[in-house]
Amino acid sequence: MYSKSAIGTISETGWVTSPKALRDRLAFMLARSSTSGKKKGDPFAQRAGRPIRLARYMASWISGWPLFRRVLIVFLPAAALVCGLEVLVRTTGLASRCFIPPRDATFECDPLTGHRMKPGLKSGRRPLVNDQGLRMAAHVGRKPSGFVRIVSLGDSCTFGAVAVPDRTGGGVRFVTPYPQLLQQRLNRALRLVQVVNAAVVGYTTYGGLQFVRHKLAALEPDLVTVRFGWNDHLRVPPDRAERLRDPSSRLLTEGKVFLEKSGLFLFLRSAGEGLAYRRAKRNARPGGSQPPVLAVPLPEYERNLTAMIQGIRALGAEPWIIVAPDAGDVYDDVDRVGFTRLTLALNGFESFSEFARVHDEYEDATREVAAAAGAKVIDMVPVYRQNRSRRPFNTWDFVHPTAAGHELEAQGLMKELMESGVFDREGKRRTF
Repeated sequence: MYSKSAIGTISETGWVTSPKALRDRLAFMLARSSTSGKKKGDPFAQRAGRPIRLARYMASWISGWPLFRRVLIVFLPAAALVCGLEVLVRTTGLASRCFIPPRDATFECDPLTGHRMKPGLKSGRRPLVNDQGLRMAAHVGRKPSGFVRIVSLGDSCTFGAVAVPDRTGGGVRFVTPYPQLLQQRLNRALRLVQVVNAAVVGYTTYGGLQFVRHKLAALEPDLVTVRFGWNDHLRVPPDRAERLRDPSSRLLTEGKVFLEKSGLFLFLRSAGEGLAYRRAKRNARPGGSQPPVLAVPLPEYERNLTAMIQGIRALGAEPWIIVAPDAGDVYDDVDRVGFTRLTLALNGFESFSEFARVHDEYEDATREVAAAAGAKVIDMVPVYRQNRSRRPFNTWDFVHPTAAGHELEAQGLMKELMESGVFDREGKRRTF
């Protein structure tokens, strides 16, 4: 059954010199251990006989156990290892670490949404962002008893960013956004309402959906306003677009959302994305990059918006969907107005009329999704058209409302709040 010459060579040298010798060695050891560990023979086999007999005894003992006990003895060490690693990544901060650098100093990484506003961010001496990364002056704690809390989700248009004209050097400045203006109006009316601005510059509906899934509950909302659309039809590199979407299967999406509660999963995913990013950057060739694609195509935009509405309602809050207008809703001939060409460069369009046409498709989808879900729609498009004399858009910024535009949105939300029955005649809260 086995070669004696091979056995003799192994006994003298202690080395396995070929696959055949290894097979012969194992066969000899098993044969010796099955008879007696005390008989004379291969000294290595005699030393190995006792562990082999012990292993056989253990295997025979375990084979008599019920199936669940056998599964348990395998599962418990693996579970203990995973739990230990989970504690390690959370206590060391690795769970919140990203391996893809943020675009600039305005942001910091977020393994759930890609990025968030940098805590403590200021515009000159004026604080813009609190310690939680929210566009608030102070820390947002527990909701005061008896108060209604409104949370505003959105992008740079809700954050209050406005482009500066190219002739003055370009860049961005910040105005008082509509959530803060709404808070001022509610304060004057002595309403027990707190408005939290949770907008993040650059967010798509996917970033908003991730916020709803993992962060919104901590803010204890009663009503959530949702205003997205611009960054969804921004042109981005294909690898970035891939990170801004859920899996195609609903089952895989639910599994992903569940796993995202694990710090270990977030760390491993971020590390993998970081490696892929560095590899792609290292292998990039001039002129060889893939053409940019829509960050969130229209069907995914509709799915994200629907999932946001469902997630908000699951928290016991009411969703209000704001339709975001564009300068094409205010100016008649947008290609001759003189908007900054950077807007077209970022979005990959050849003209502002084409840009407006695509944004109109997202506006229509917003209305349709909200209507299908039975959510309240705050359509700002007709409001902007009726108030074009107030210049809700600058002639150099196609996307971001001016201070007058934010006033219009705060006014519209205040009117809806008063007409929706949120308060009784005494100004006290009613249940949604």
